Amino acid sequence: MNHRSARPFRILGPVGAVLAAVLALTTAAVAPAEAAVPVGAPSLSGGVDGEVYATLVVGSTVYVGGSFSQAQTRAGASVTRTNLAAFDVNTGALVGSWVANVNGTVRSLATAGAYLYVGGAYSRIGNIAQARLARVSLATGAVDTGFRPQLDSGVRAVQVRNGAAYAGGQFSVSGGTSQRYLAKFDATSGAKLTAFRADASGPVFTLALSPDGTRLAVGGSFTTLSGSSRRGLGLVDATTGSIVGPSFANSVNPMLTLDWSSDGTALFGGSANSNNLAARWNPTTGSRVWSITAGGDIQAIDFYDGDVYVGFHDQFQGDTTTKLLAVNAQTGAISSFRPVFTMFWGIRAISAGPWGLVVGGQFTNVSGTWAHNWARWPA
Repeated sequence: MNHRSARPFRILGPVGAVLAAVLALTTAAVAPAEAAVPVGAPSLSGGVDGEVYATLVVGSTVYVGGSFSQAQTRAGASVTRTNLAAFDVNTGALVGSWVANVNGTVRSLATAGAYLYVGGAYSRIGNIAQARLARVSLATGAVDTGFRPQLDSGVRAVQVRNGAAYAGGQFSVSGGTSQRYLAKFDATSGAKLTAFRADASGPVFTLALSPDGTRLAVGGSFTTLSGSSRRGLGLVDATTGSIVGPSFANSVNPMLTLDWSSDGTALFGGSANSNNLAARWNPTTGSRVWSITAGGDIQAIDFYDGDVYVGFHDQFQGDTTTKLLAVNAQTGAISSFRPVFTMFWGIRAISAGPWGLVVGGQFTNVSGTWAHNWARWPA
């Protein structure tokens, strides 16, 4: 295991620039550049009283969605927040002015423009009758009643890009017509975009758009995708929904979580079943580059700046307090970052970025710090 727990110091000025150039030349052939991973315990934050299934950081706000009825402030008071809440990512404090209560479980969050897109199994959001997929103001939580997609069952995954919202889930009818488990909508009106003809033979649990927006990675419990044989994982054209790219070696049915590298040359995924696999694939050839296994389902995966964060339930190598790993994206080597979690279901959501690391799931304490179902390690 390699230890990547501290950010490198920087030497400033012309001399520093020369030294940096020499060091870059002499170390480039040894190993790829590595980003720093967190160390120690998370910072104290507010919390929620039930499981978190989705986290999303936009600016200085972290939005958390899941199955809960109360949010807790840093001071310890509880306020009503049903299944969706917002906190300050820098301080961990509840954003008291942001309210968008939902009457069912929130499973996925995405953003575009001034809006937060909310996917789940619900019939009302912000006291507005809107089922399964809605968008609300990032600033206030107010529901946009002009966005009215129609789906007959729950949404498990949402991606938004280039004026379109992609939804995956358990539905078989969307926009009033049959289309199994995967659909595309206008991101402003919610009208179904019928040129996108993808479907799957079973529920879709996760979606990830490639960095250039041309390919949609689809994971779930299926054996065919858009008419082609695919075992829980495949790529479709983001415009037409047709299969693009290869079959993926040793993929697992079902796949639960997906993410791309920032340059689009790697696809990372995690599975359920007895495999409990986290892996990197080549999205052009379908070959598997590396893989690791945990003692429970790989429920969340997120790439940032050279590292892949992997979240799961149960245990890792017999340690039932380990639910989160940081893995070198290039080599698959696991870092020494091993926060200690309480409770069985562990990590269900990860958001890594310039703000640091945010995780959500089922836990009450992380490495000795009070943390009710979400936690943050500031950058």
